[in-house]
Amino acid sequence: LTEHGLKKLVQSVERGKETMQQAELLNAAVHETEIRMTAAQAIVLMESCGDMHETKRVGAVAKVLPQLTSVKEAQNLVKRVLSMSERFSLRIRLGALYFPLLGLPTNHYALDLSKQIDRQALIKLAEVAQAEKQFSKSRSGRGGKPATILTSHFFQTMPQKGKLEFDYVSTSRPTRGTKPMSDRRYQQLVAQIARDSRTELRLPDKSTAGSRRRRSVSDRWELVRNAVRFRKFKKWIRDVKMAAEIVRCMPSVHNGKTETCRLLFPRLIDIEHFMEIFDALSFAEKQECARLLGWLNILNPQQPDRYYEFDLSVREEREAAKIFVKLAVTEPDDVTAEDGPRRTGWLTFEYTSDPSRGCAAVPAVRQELLQRVLCGTRLYL
Repeated sequence: LTEHGLKKLVQSVERGKETMQQAELLNAAVHETEIRMTAAQAIVLMESCGDMHETKRVGAVAKVLPQLTSVKEAQNLVKRVLSMSERFSLRIRLGALYFPLLGLPTNHYALDLSKQIDRQALIKLAEVAQAEKQFSKSRSGRGGKPATILTSHFFQTMPQKGKLEFDYVSTSRPTRGTKPMSDRRYQQLVAQIARDSRTELRLPDKSTAGSRRRRSVSDRWELVRNAVRFRKFKKWIRDVKMAAEIVRCMPSVHNGKTETCRLLFPRLIDIEHFMEIFDALSFAEKQECARLLGWLNILNPQQPDRYYEFDLSVREEREAAKIFVKLAVTEPDDVTAEDGPRRTGWLTFEYTSDPSRGCAAVPAVRQELLQRVLCGTRLYL
């Protein structure tokens, strides 16, 4: 939106003599239109409509947020206009649409296509997926019915009812030279999480005013989730060791560790070392983590030594298995390779490069296979 266009739009709004007329003009200006604006322009428009009042601004921000030119502008608008409590209200109002609009698309989605807001969320996610298409390594939609490929035709003739459930993993990466979270800010966050120690969790609840309330497992998990989603993590995490310490703080129940992995993964700079976090999880947590994030997003062929289980009916896991077929036929070992993985069934094996077992790594092959996974194709924008 040009400055001249914004001026004309504001003049039109100000000519509305009734509040209802102004509200209708604002809605017409931003609802299902091609108009795109900056955060500063959105604030001018909201002020002209009288929508900066605390009783109106959450609804007004929800209307204009989809029309902003970028995620950064959306974040700036929310930061400049809304208080922390109002941001929670905005999240509730927007539902699943909140996360892709604010640049946090990595999530589990359960969308009801009979609801307009969920349909908008799906369209926005499709836009994000298209922008990341060149580097997309995993889209793990699973359910009781056969898998469906979502093409442009699906969005042109989107069903008016039905459920769509899937995990989305963003492959957006930092620009070169991006500054990570400072050690001081990181230590503050870890200290906040660490207050919920085992000793504190065992303390009985007290009903007296001002006393410390015992935090449940879900409270501890909510702390990390909100830290990421509500922008306490304004910086990228310096390295996997930082993230690993946060994951260790979280409980295993309620999928605390795996959900923390999902939330922190898009913030990691050195994703090529993510498997260090993965290896510290329990077997069940490893399976869940791989399902949430996708094998091709977390694998590093240069560090393949561990136990694997692949469901060959899932395309992405078949592609991951092919990496190990390539390694098996080129790196010396005492295993006889067959024609390759089948398209159904389970493939279970332990890969090792231990020389004492007659194995030897071939660095050139491993370097070549990096091109099949996220950490070898897009470390930076």
